[in-house]
Amino acid sequence: MPVTVVRYEDLVADPHQQLVRIAAAMDISASLDQIDLAVEACAFTMLVARESIEGFTEAPSIHRAFFRKGTVDSWIDELDPSLSDQIVSEHGDVMREFGYLPQYSD
Repeated sequence: MPVTVVRYEDLVADPHQQLVRIAAAMDISASLDQIDLAVEACAFTMLVARESIEGFTEAPSIHRAFFRKGTVDSWIDELDPSLSDQIVSEHGDVMREFGYLPQYSD
């Protein structure tokens, strides 16, 4: 089965190019106008606003927002260092493979 890796960091850095790549991988024909509309509709600020009005069915709790910050690498500064160390210890090989650890010194 073909696999296409989509990193949040790449979507933030270049959403248009990533959606073009995703559409191609899924054999979906999408015009640049359709890509532009999708990027606009899924901008983080738009998702936060829609969640506050409509809710978000995938949220694990109705008492907590699903869309929190939307910032890249915030886990490094926000998680307790012992938890960060545990995550890296248990998943470091995969994290390195996908470029998640250059900024993290373990």
